[in-house]
Amino acid sequence: MGHCPICAEAQSFEEPAGDALRVSCARCGEYTMTGDAAEAWRKRTELPPLSSDDETGRVRRLVGNASGWIHDHPGVVIDSARLDALSTVEPPLQSERAARLLRFLGRRLSPGQYFRGVPFSPFAPQGSVEPEVLALAYTDEPREIDYLVLDYLWRHKGFLSEHPQQAEHLTISPAGWDYLDSLNRVNPDSQIGFCAMWFADPMRSLWDQAIEGAIRAAGYEPLVMFKYEHNNRIDDEIVALIRRSRFVVADFTGQRGGVYFEAGYASGLGLPVIWTCREDDLGNIHFDNRQYNFITWESDKLPAFRHALQNRIEATLGRGKIATAGG
Repeated sequence: MGHCPICAEAQSFEEPAGDALRVSCARCGEYTMTGDAAEAWRKRTELPPLSSDDETGRVRRLVGNASGWIHDHPGVVIDSARLDALSTVEPPLQSERAARLLRFLGRRLSPGQYFRGVPFSPFAPQGSVEPEVLALAYTDEPREIDYLVLDYLWRHKGFLSEHPQQAEHLTISPAGWDYLDSLNRVNPDSQIGFCAMWFADPMRSLWDQAIEGAIRAAGYEPLVMFKYEHNNRIDDEIVALIRRSRFVVADFTGQRGGVYFEAGYASGLGLPVIWTCREDDLGNIHFDNRQYNFITWESDKLPAFRHALQNRIEATLGRGKIATAGG
């Protein structure tokens, strides 16, 4: 038991792994961090006495964004090179962060079950914030949780409602449950997970060793265009497959225009899109798409990517109905 090197959360388990440390954090999740990276991160986030409000805010934003990103990339290895990228992570849009908190509540609460709304701590001791909630919202500031839950989800969107006799006790409103249902309403009976990706030969291993297996292990039927036999125009077939799919995995490695189109088309239909890219190509993503929560991969670490992608699919949609070996 110790303190997480990233967020300093005390509810963390640490285990030596050579010159690195395997961490299981109640907030950040599971990751591995090298000793050099841990020391560099400590220096970046260490505040001197009498720090200004601006400096304190900068560090808290840095910690909040890093913790959220690690939580979304279970099993990631953080070394000195990745640490630089971690320091530039931007949070998701406000609406997405609020939706993540509503999904969290939807997983934990039954209809009509209330929680204490101020401060936001439905499953933590009164007066505190459950660690995972901070990670889901990409923040180190409990007051941001209050804003997203109370001002955005409750007062602005009406996705929460207050108990008629108990002030500050909230539940998910009928409109909130409808919104959660709508996130999974498009093609609810489809079991197809379509993949939009570059068709180049070097990319075949990404499909064969990671994406296909992740979709199948999550309980869905994996389809990609270069594996699909047809006699029609390829663009017509892609559009038809997307319209039949439950979700789309879009890999932006190579920055192919077709992938941007297919991801945008799926989003326009209301289909969940899971965004992926090779680690060294992430910086080339068009600025309009950089706010999305990408899962990155490396050619020599495809098993870890496969695991992370399966987790993201199941977290986004739940397990599919197609049985897998041993599942």
